Amino acid sequence: MNIFDKRPLALTICIALFGLFAYSSGEVWLRIALFAAIPLLLLSSILIRSRRSSLIACSVVLAISTFCSAFYFDFWFYPYMRYDNEVEIEATVDSISHASYSDCIYISTQSIDGSRLARHDLIMYVDKDVSAHLSAGNKIKFSATLCEIESAGTDMKERYAAMGIGAEAIPVGEITVTDEGFPTLAYRCASIREHLRRRAISLSDEDTGNLLAALLLGERDMLDVDVQLGFKRIGITHMLALSGMHLAILTLGLGKLLSIIGIRKKPRVVILMLFTLLYMALTGFPLSVVRAGIMLIITHLLFLASHSHDSVTSLCVAVFVICLIMPYSVHDIGLWLSAFATLGVVLFSEYSSEDSGKYKNKLFEFLGWIKAALLATVFAITATFAITVFTFDGISVISPVSTVVLSPVIELIMYIGSAMLILGDIIPFGFVAKPLAAFALYIVDFGSSLDDAYVSSEHTALGAAVIVATVIFFAFAVLEIKRKRAAVGVICVAFAAVFALAFTIHKVNMSRDDIIYVSADRSNGFIIKDGGAAMLVDSATYSEDRAYEVTALLSDAGIKKLESLYLTHYGFGIATEYTTLSRYILINKVYIPSPKNTDEETILSMLKRTAEDLGGEVEVYGSGDDTTFGGVTLKHLYSSPYGNDSVRTAFEISCEGRRYAYFSSGIEIEESDVINADYLQGLDGLIFGSHGKVFKSKTYFENVLPKLSLMIISSDNLFLPRENLIYYDENGCEVYSHPPKISILIKEE
Repeated sequence: MNIFDKRPLALTICIALFGLFAYSSGEVWLRIALFAAIPLLLLSSILIRSRRSSLIACSVVLAISTFCSAFYFDFWFYPYMRYDNEVEIEATVDSISHASYSDCIYISTQSIDGSRLARHDLIMYVDKDVSAHLSAGNKIKFSATLCEIESAGTDMKERYAAMGIGAEAIPVGEITVTDEGFPTLAYRCASIREHLRRRAISLSDEDTGNLLAALLLGERDMLDVDVQLGFKRIGITHMLALSGMHLAILTLGLGKLLSIIGIRKKPRVVILMLFTLLYMALTGFPLSVVRAGIMLIITHLLFLASHSHDSVTSLCVAVFVICLIMPYSVHDIGLWLSAFATLGVVLFSEYSSEDSGKYKNKLFEFLGWIKAALLATVFAITATFAITVFTFDGISVISPVSTVVLSPVIELIMYIGSAMLILGDIIPFGFVAKPLAAFALYIVDFGSSLDDAYVSSEHTALGAAVIVATVIFFAFAVLEIKRKRAAVGVICVAFAAVFALAFTIHKVNMSRDDIIYVSADRSNGFIIKDGGAAMLVDSATYSEDRAYEVTALLSDAGIKKLESLYLTHYGFGIATEYTTLSRYILINKVYIPSPKNTDEETILSMLKRTAEDLGGEVEVYGSGDDTTFGGVTLKHLYSSPYGNDSVRTAFEISCEGRRYAYFSSGIEIEESDVINADYLQGLDGLIFGSHGKVFKSKTYFENVLPKLSLMIISSDNLFLPRENLIYYDENGCEVYSHPPKISILIKEE
């Protein structure tokens, strides 16, 4: 098809964007490829005389974009690399994010150490009594040290970079407000969005209002966590993430409305451009909407100037303008997902315009619409395969169907919701919006509950298949192909192969019944797979950070749905951890020990309320109770009450006549009537965890248990005497002594 044919500007921009992305990514192999490409292009210009000027131009563009990227990211964007000591900062408070223990302040600097060119976006964490005296728009002055953002994981660091935040400021001394100032435009727009969200709720109900706020304004924070996970599991997260699709739906509807009331085409185009600018501002200028807005404005300007448009060039120019104004946006995954998905739809439009035909009757026309919708979905998803599979950890195998089914429903909800916000006090549009929203949420909930709807993408074979499908797709986009229908057929086959392979790998992975013990640092847990279902025994200290670790462990095991989450003791962060984990993993049931004091009763009450909100169920078990999961039985032995100085917990896992006992921090016989010498002698496996009460000094476990076939010691200060180690080794017992991280199969077919 060759989308760059007679589009030199689009080709030039793509080369420039590659240079910017390849260098700013920080990946060594990409930088090597970039530096190698420039001399290769120059060398090719000598050998290929017919393309000499084009090849030289490409090498020059690539060199310029590489230099600009290096200058921006290596010499300016990360200020902590240039300011090693304490600095004086003058800044404006952009916004304040409240948390449990401290608040995160987002600031834009006017100067650092008096340098007016040192304008950066930073974050800083302060105590609540400090943030209570600050508000958006305040001009502040303070001393601080600058450092890399240490309070966030790798994913959050990338997210901050995509927001233009290049460092964390650690305040030294008092923060002085020099001017009350005025709230920023972004803050005011956020207030308007919140007002519109509340208005939508008042005119309908909470579920409908929050869904409309997410679809129309990008306000997803108030949407239930289980709804957000549901959209992800059925592969339509892009409908919640504000993008060009939403802007296109609204401008298309507004354009038809203006046409119906008799406004001519040129004035109509001007009104649509003004609406586009207003919508971009109202939604807070998210990059995907900005990309779509610039693309639409360019398209409208081309129409006004020459009654023509070029979607490919408009798309390239839109992305280039964003990266030129905000180079850090090259880190924004949402921008690239939006851009490549749009490219897929544009490519399909160009193909379908060449392959269009008339239909015999309404039935064939309807079937043609379904075919076109499915093909457009295939093109859009295939264009983004490489990003979604290698960046995220899962893939929805029902996404093509769910996209086709829900797209018209979501479009209708957006139109009716917009009318409700404008005329809801006069015409009761809420009576129409509520059943539509309820229907959409029902479909999302039903699709999400399917066991195999969302599967892991962490597999080498699947990655290879995605690369092949991506290469085929972009080869179709840039090569002159005569038999286009056959080529599209190959794209569809490659697309189907990726989904079939993902589903097959998932089924094979889940068909293997096993119990995996994982220990990392001070985190322990068991992943149990039985009969195609999965259970997590979380025996570590509970916190929101722990939830991210658990998500990674489950992802490595290829698990995207938990039948049960088995908690072994209490911690104040249980409800928060459960909420965070539920954003990534569907959890049907939670087990927790019966409370021993008022603190634990309070924590249990919080957990039950959270589970109810997320559609889960909580079951309380007592000490010594058995919990059965397939062919595996868990027995809780003991746990120390919440509020003690240290956490101690113990439980037993038995399967196929074998018994394994886990002790978080040594054997505390006084905690349980069950544990004694006879009990230990009857065990097949003994596992010592790495958290809870840490051994104060080097300690040896000197008991000899002749029946043991497995012993794991994860604690740093607990060891086996040499003679015991030799004894176990000679008797066929596998011993793993305090490794930093292990994954052990202790049940197999």
